[in-house]
Amino acid sequence: MQNSEAQESGDQTDETAPQQQQSQTAGKAAQLSFHCTLGFGGQQTDQPRQVEHLSDGVVIYNVGKHLAIYNYETSQYQFILKQSKTQEVLCFALTSNRKYLALSEQLAEEKPGGSTEVSVWALLGSGAKQDNSNLHFQVKKTRSLSFAYLSKQPVVAMGFSRENKLLSTATSAPEGFIYIWQLDKAPARLVAMAEHGIRVSHVSISPWSSSSLCTSGMSGLRIWKFSSPNQLKPVDPMVKRREYRYSTHVWFDDEKLVVGTVEGDILVFEYSELKKVLHTVHDENHAICSIVTISRGIAVAGDGGYLSIFERTYDSTLFHIYRCFQTHAAARITTLTVSPNEEYTFCMMSDNTASLFSLVNVDIIEPDKNASSSGGHRDTVFKPLSLGFHNGQVTAISTCVQKNIIVTCSIDRHIRVWNFVKKKTEIDSSFDEEVSAVSCHPSGLRIVAAFKYRLAMFCVLASDLHAVQEFPVKHCKQLSFSKGGHFFAASVVTKIYIYNSFTFACIGFLSGHSSMVRSMVWTNNDQQLISAGYEGAIHTWTIETCKREPKYDISSKAVAHSSIAYDDDSKVLVSVGTNKVPDLGFSEGSVTLRAYEMDQGGKKGETPQAGGSPQQQQQQISEPAEGASGHCQRQPILLGAVQNRQTHGKPHTRECVLSLLHKTLFVGTVTGHIRAYPWPLPPGQPQPSSIIDAHQSSVAFLLLSSDESLLFSVGNDNTLFAFEITSAAAAAVGNQNNASNAIPNHNGGKSLLHSTFSAGNSFEDVAYFLQSDLEVQIDKIEQLTELNQELELKQGHDLKHHRQQFESAVDQKRSETAAQVEVHYQRTIQAQKEKESTLHASAEKTKELETHHLKAAEDLEVLYKARTDALEHKYHECKDMKDDLIVRYENKLQAIRHDWDKTKERMKLEAAEFEQNKKQEMEQLQKRREIQKQDGDLKLEQLEQEYEEEIKHVKAKYQQEKEKLDVQCEKDILQWNIGHRSQEKDTQDLEKLQRDLKSREDILSRAILKNKEHDKANDALRLEIDVRIDTIGTSEKKILELQKQTTELEKLRYVLAFKFNELRKDVAPKEDQIKIMQERMKEMEQELAKVTRDSNALHRALEAKEDKLQVVHREIGNSKRNLEGKSILIKGLLRRLKTIAESSPTRRLLYDIRDVVEKCTTKEDISLMSANVIHDFHRQRIYSENQFSSLKKQNERRELNLSQDNHRKAAENSLLVREINELRHEKKGVLEKVRIVENEVKELKQQLGKSAGGSPAPVRRPSTAASTPAGRVRAMRKSGPETTAKSLFELAESEALNIAEVVHQVEQNNQEMGRQQHEIVRLREFVLHLLNRAKLDPSNVKDASRIDQIQRELSLSNKTDDDFEGIDDAATTESRRTKSKSSVQQ
Repeated sequence: MQNSEAQESGDQTDETAPQQQQSQTAGKAAQLSFHCTLGFGGQQTDQPRQVEHLSDGVVIYNVGKHLAIYNYETSQYQFILKQSKTQEVLCFALTSNRKYLALSEQLAEEKPGGSTEVSVWALLGSGAKQDNSNLHFQVKKTRSLSFAYLSKQPVVAMGFSRENKLLSTATSAPEGFIYIWQLDKAPARLVAMAEHGIRVSHVSISPWSSSSLCTSGMSGLRIWKFSSPNQLKPVDPMVKRREYRYSTHVWFDDEKLVVGTVEGDILVFEYSELKKVLHTVHDENHAICSIVTISRGIAVAGDGGYLSIFERTYDSTLFHIYRCFQTHAAARITTLTVSPNEEYTFCMMSDNTASLFSLVNVDIIEPDKNASSSGGHRDTVFKPLSLGFHNGQVTAISTCVQKNIIVTCSIDRHIRVWNFVKKKTEIDSSFDEEVSAVSCHPSGLRIVAAFKYRLAMFCVLASDLHAVQEFPVKHCKQLSFSKGGHFFAASVVTKIYIYNSFTFACIGFLSGHSSMVRSMVWTNNDQQLISAGYEGAIHTWTIETCKREPKYDISSKAVAHSSIAYDDDSKVLVSVGTNKVPDLGFSEGSVTLRAYEMDQGGKKGETPQAGGSPQQQQQQISEPAEGASGHCQRQPILLGAVQNRQTHGKPHTRECVLSLLHKTLFVGTVTGHIRAYPWPLPPGQPQPSSIIDAHQSSVAFLLLSSDESLLFSVGNDNTLFAFEITSAAAAAVGNQNNASNAIPNHNGGKSLLHSTFSAGNSFEDVAYFLQSDLEVQIDKIEQLTELNQELELKQGHDLKHHRQQFESAVDQKRSETAAQVEVHYQRTIQAQKEKESTLHASAEKTKELETHHLKAAEDLEVLYKARTDALEHKYHECKDMKDDLIVRYENKLQAIRHDWDKTKERMKLEAAEFEQNKKQEMEQLQKRREIQKQDGDLKLEQLEQEYEEEIKHVKAKYQQEKEKLDVQCEKDILQWNIGHRSQEKDTQDLEKLQRDLKSREDILSRAILKNKEHDKANDALRLEIDVRIDTIGTSEKKILELQKQTTELEKLRYVLAFKFNELRKDVAPKEDQIKIMQERMKEMEQELAKVTRDSNALHRALEAKEDKLQVVHREIGNSKRNLEGKSILIKGLLRRLKTIAESSPTRRLLYDIRDVVEKCTTKEDISLMSANVIHDFHRQRIYSENQFSSLKKQNERRELNLSQDNHRKAAENSLLVREINELRHEKKGVLEKVRIVENEVKELKQQLGKSAGGSPAPVRRPSTAASTPAGRVRAMRKSGPETTAKSLFELAESEALNIAEVVHQVEQNNQEMGRQQHEIVRLREFVLHLLNRAKLDPSNVKDASRIDQIQRELSLSNKTDDDFEGIDDAATTESRRTKSKSSVQQ
C-alpha cells in the first residue's frame, strides 16, 4: 500500500547549460502521479459499490484498482494505491472510529494455497490542512491475514467489531466460508470459521454484542452466534416463512436487525425473531438497496431514486415513515453513507454519479407540487457532485487550447463538459439519441457532435449547449477540429468530410480507404491530415487539394490500426493496432505499438534526427518490415492481447498520445496499464520507464491537456483518471525559455523549442449567453425592485402601527403598576407588625430553652463521670486476670515441648525400622524381576526355534506338494480330452490345495504376529517394573510425609484439648459476671448514644436560633433604616408644609399639600415594595431549585430515551434561531431606513418652516443652578408668592420624572418575576409529565409510592403558589377600589 506520490520515480538533475541538460534527459520518459478521477468504475462482480465517510466532508471509495479519498467540500483528492504484488483491491472495511482500514486484495501471482490476502492499515493524519490545500492521510500496515490453504475463493465482504478487536471476512461461493480474526494481538489469529453455503454480499458484527454476526445475500440470511471454544452456530430467522431476496442489512439498537429486500419490504428482527414487516416501503417492485442508521431512526434508499426517513417509535410499530424524497433522474441509489455529524448523506447512484442529501433541512423542506402519488417528493435537496461520470461506454473525448475543459460523450446519450482545474462539471446535456463522436474547438466556445443521422454544431453557454447548425451526415464515428479551428474533419465509414467551421460549408471529401477509418490526426500547420483505417492503410491528405499523397502511404494488411500519433519535427508516426493474422513473430490478436518514418523522398533506412534539431539524439530506424510500403518501420512492441477478433462497431485496441514537451510517448494497454516510453524511441526493444496500473479493464482513450501538464485516461470500466506529468525535459525547456525569451527560427519553419499555450485565467470567464435569457433576467430584476419598494412602504405603515400599540400598552402598564405599588405597601405594613410579634415570642422561647439545656448538660456530666470511674476499675481487674493466664500458658508450653522431644526420638527409630523393611522388599522384587527376565528369554529362544522348525517343515511339505501338483498337472494335460468332469475335479483339487497353502501362510503370519506380541508384552513388563519401582519410591515419600503430618496433628490436638480444658475451668465461674458486665456496658453505650444525640440536636437548635437571631438583627437594622428614612421624609414634609403655609395663598394651599403627601407616600411605597418583591423572588427561586434538584436524579434514566428527540429539537431550534437572526438583521435594516426617513422628514419640515416664517427664535439653555431641587428651593425663598407657585410646579414636574423612573424599574422587576414564575411552572409540568410516564412503566412498580409522594409535594407547592397569586389579585383589586374612591372624593 502506498500513497499516490509514491508513483513518481526518476531524479531530476540541475545542470547549468540547457543543451547539456537536454542531451542527458532525452532518454528519460516523464513520470505520472495521480491527480483526480471521475466515476466509480463498473462492477465486475455482484457485490455493491462501497463508499464510507472518513470524517466530516471526506469519503473513501474504490475506483479502478485503487482507493480514492475525496473531500466534497473542497473538491480535493488523495489516492491509496494497491501494493505492487496485488492485482486489484476487491473490497474494503472501515472501523467505527475511522482509524483502521481493511483491504481484500487479489494477488497477481497464483500461489498453491490461494491468492487472496487481507491487510489491515492504520489511517494517520487528518482530512485536510488548515488552508484546505490538500488532503494528507497516511497509511501504515499493521496486520496481514493470510488465507493460504484456507480458501482459494476471494474475500467479498468484511466487517469490524465496535471495539476493533475482531474482523469478520466472508469468501465468495462456491465453498464459501466465514472467518473471524482476532486483531488486538500480534500476529492476528483465526478464532472461528464456518461454511455459510450462500452467496454473501454483506457481513457485519453487532456493535452491541461481539458474539452476534449477520450475513446476507440474494440467496439467504443468516444470524451467527459466536461462542467459545471457536464455534459459530448459524440461525435461520426466516424458517417456514416467505422467501425473500436480501439486499442489505444494518444493526439498530440492542439486538435489533433491519434487513432490506429486493421485493421492497423491510424486515425488523429482534433476538433472531421476526418482529415487524414494513410492506412496500416505496412503489411496488422497487428494491431496497441500502439502509443506514441515524440518530432519529434509519434512512432507506433503493430503486426509483427514492430515499425515505423512518423515525423510531417505542410501540409495536417500531418505525414509521417520516418523509420520502426522490431524485430528479430517478436513478437507483445503490449505497448510502452518513457523515459523523449527521449533516449530509452521500448517495451513490447506479448511473455512475453521486449526490449529497442534507439531513439538517429534512423537517423544513417544502415538497414539490408535482410529487408522485406514492408519497415521494422531487425535492432539490439532492445536490449533484462533480465526481460523477458517464454510465455507458465513452465514445469520444476532446479538449481545447484556451480553456481548461475536456468534453466527453457516451452511449448513455450525454455530453459532459468538465473543468479539470476547478474540478467541476460545468455542463451535462442529455439527448434523445446516442452520441457517437465529439470534438471541441480550440477556443472552447464551440463543439461539434455526431449522432446517428446528423452532425450538430453547438455553442457552449454558461450552463448549457445551444445548437446553431446541423449537417446531414449519417453514421459518423470520428470528429476532429484542426489546430487553428477553422476546419473540422468527420469520418463516415471509408470517407472523410472536411467542413469550414465558420461558413459551415463542405470544402471536400477524402476517399481512399477500403475499410472503416479508425483514427485521424492533423499536422501542426493544418495543411495535411493523416488517417488510419481498419484495413491497415495509413494515408496522408493535402487539405488544399483534397488529394492523397501516395509517397507517404503506409500499408500493412496484417494489422488493424486503431490510434495514431504524429511528430511533425522528426516526421515519425506512431500507431497502435491489433494483428489480424500472425505477423513478425506476434500471434493473431496481439496489440502492438509500431513506429514509421514519414520520409520525404529520402532513401529507405535513412536515420533521421529525432527532434528536427542537430543537438537532439538520433533515432535508429531498422529496415522496412514486410508489408510496409515505402517507409521505414521499427520492430513492433507488444502491448498485450485481446480475446476476440476486431470488429467494425466495437473497437478494442488502445490509444496512444505523444508529448513533445516531456519527450514521452504514452500508450494504454488492454490490461488497464499506462506505459511511458522515452521519445524518440531508443533502438531495439525499448522498455517503458514507468508503468501506471489504473483501470480495471482496458484503456480506451488517452488525452493531453493543452499545456501538457495533465494526462487524461478513460477506460472501459467507465472511469476517468487525471495524472500530473513531471519530467526533466520540461524543466530543461523551461530553463531555455528563461535563458532566451526569443530564439530566431532558422530551421525551415520548424520550432526549436516546444512551447505550449497556457490559457491561465484569461479565457475562463468567457462564455456565450442568449439574448432571450438576458431579457428574462432583466424582467425579473425589475419585478423584484418593485416588490422591494412595496415591502418598504408596508413596513413603514406596520412600524407606525406598532409604535402606537406600544405607547398604549406602556400607559396601561404604568397605571397597573401604580395600583400594585399601593397594594404592596399595605401588605408590607401588615408584615412588619407580624414580624415584631414573632420576634418577641421567639426571644422568650430561646431564653427558656437555654436555661433548660444548661441544667440537662450539668446532670449528664455528673452521670458520665461516675460511669467512667466504674469502667476504669473493671478494666484494671481484667488486666490482672490476663497476666495470670499468660504465666500459666507459658508453663504448659514448656511441658508440651518436653513431650514433643520424646515423641520425635521415638518416630525416628520407627522410621529407621521402616526403611530397612522397604529395602528388603526391594531386594526381593529385584530378584523376582531377574528370574522373570530369564524365563522370558528362555521362552523367546524356544519360540524362535519352534518357528524356524515349523517354517522348514512347511517349506518341505510345500515343496513335496508342489512336485506332486506338477506331476498331477502333467497327467491332467494328457487326460484333458477324457472328460470335462475330471477337469472340474482337478480344478477343485487345485483350489483346495491353494487354500491349504494360504491357510498355512496365514498360520505362519499369525505365528510371526504372536512373536511380535510377545516381544511387546516383554517390553511392557519391563516398563511396568520400572513404573512400579518409581511408584514404590513416591509412596514411601508420601508415607513419610503423612506420618510427619499425623504426629504434628496429634500434638496439636493434645495441646488444644489441654488448653480448652484449662480455659473452661478458669472461665466457668466468671461467665455470669461477664454477662452482667456486658449488659451494663450495653446500657451505658445506649445512654451515651442518647446523650450524644441530644447534645447534637441541641447544638443544631442553637445554631438555627443563632441564624434566626442574625436574621432578626438584620431585619431590625432594615426597619431602623426604614424608620430613619421615614423620619427624614417626615422632617422634609414638615419643612415643605411650613414653606407652603408661609408662601402659598389659601386657594392653592390644599393642592400643594396633597401633591407633597402623595410624593412622599409613593417614595416610601416604592422602597418597601422593591424589598418585598426581591424577598419573594428569592424565596420562590430557592423553593423551585430545591424541588427540581430532588427530582433530577430520578429522571436521568428516563431522559436517555428522549435524548434523540432532544437532538432533533435542538437541530430545529438552531434553524429557527438562524431564521430569527436573519429577521432581526432585516428588522435592524428596516429601522435604520426608518430613522433615515424620519431625519429627512425633519430636515424637510425645518426647510419648510424657514421658508414660511423666517428664522426661528433662539432657544435659551436652562441654567444648571436652578435644575436641582435645592436650587429651586433657594429661588422660591428669594422670590415672592407668584414665583414660588411657579417653582412648586417645576418641583412637581421633576418629582414626576423620578416617579416615572421608579415605576419603570418596578415594571422590569415584575416582568422578570413573571418570566421566572412561568419557567418554574413549565419545569413543574415537565417533571409531572416524566413522573406520569415513569408510573406507567411496569419496571418502576417498586418506586410507585415514591413517585406518588413527589406528585403530592408538587401539587401542594402549586396550591401555595395559587394562594399567593390569589392574595396578589385581591391586593390589586383592593388598591384599585381605594384609588377609585380617592378620585371620587377629589
